[in-house]
Amino acid sequence: MPDQLIQTLHPQMLALLEDAHDLAQDAHAENTIRTYVSLWKHFCGFCNILGAPALPAHPATVVAYLAHIARNRKINTLETKLAAIRHYHLKARVQDPTSDSAVKDVLDGARRKFGEAPTRKAAVELDVLADLLAVQPDSLRGARNRAILLVGYACDLRRSEIVALETHNVKFFSDRMVVTLSRSKTDQTREGFELNVPRIREDLGICPVHALATWLTIAKIKSGALFRKIDRWEHIAESALTDQVVADIIKDAAAAAGYDPKEFSGHSLRRGLITQAARNREQTGDIRKVSRHKTEVMVDVYRADAEETQMRVIGNALRTISRKG
Repeated sequence: MPDQLIQTLHPQMLALLEDAHDLAQDAHAENTIRTYVSLWKHFCGFCNILGAPALPAHPATVVAYLAHIARNRKINTLETKLAAIRHYHLKARVQDPTSDSAVKDVLDGARRKFGEAPTRKAAVELDVLADLLAVQPDSLRGARNRAILLVGYACDLRRSEIVALETHNVKFFSDRMVVTLSRSKTDQTREGFELNVPRIREDLGICPVHALATWLTIAKIKSGALFRKIDRWEHIAESALTDQVVADIIKDAAAAAGYDPKEFSGHSLRRGLITQAARNREQTGDIRKVSRHKTEVMVDVYRADAEETQMRVIGNALRTISRKG
């Protein structure tokens, strides 16, 4: 905005414009912004080598960039790189080169020549979950890992959601715990989502409520992040684990239990409960009251029976372990 115009604006208007700027900065998830920054630097480096401007970039430059990276990148990576280029051009209010037909043609050609079906990781189904729990050591680290596995499975969480949990997100009651997800992949506007997780018989070793309460007690965590790094001397860090560590915990447990760790990922816990609920013949709408998928989400997700539905779906998915055992 020109300086001469700024000088004529009322102070209250200036304050509102500053607030608007701050809100605009939050329009994209933090992880997305970090990714775009990194990818944009890579594109700028390529442009620098060619002696071509990066902003605004000519469609021919983007085409050359795609040709340069296509052979060694997955198609979804190419699409993300184009999204970063698009983001910076739109933000600068200049012509977006990624919308050019030549760029789209090259991307389509890369899909046909180098594309491959996405590799789907294994779901941590009930038998597998029981095995992953069984190999956890009777230690501080084992208590943390059991809580991560059971809470991640029961709440159908993404690994980013697991590490984002803090003490204020969890409330314990006699028959359940209520987990509030303050922000997630499908809730970027921070509306929040409550999950009701029932207590299961503690002697079965499959109760997420008991596992989390046990971890918090022995770790003496009263505020801040729920799941934290533990060093070799069993000192507990103040900061939360990274989502990559959650993936490593799942893979390490799978390897210890005799599975191929390459088949598992941080998403395996989330896939596990959905798979089990479907096998239990739960209604699709009822599963979504736990999974929070946006596709075809119905209005009745927020009806009064959501709590009871969540308790039933999660409880059935956990109790199947005890029936099999």
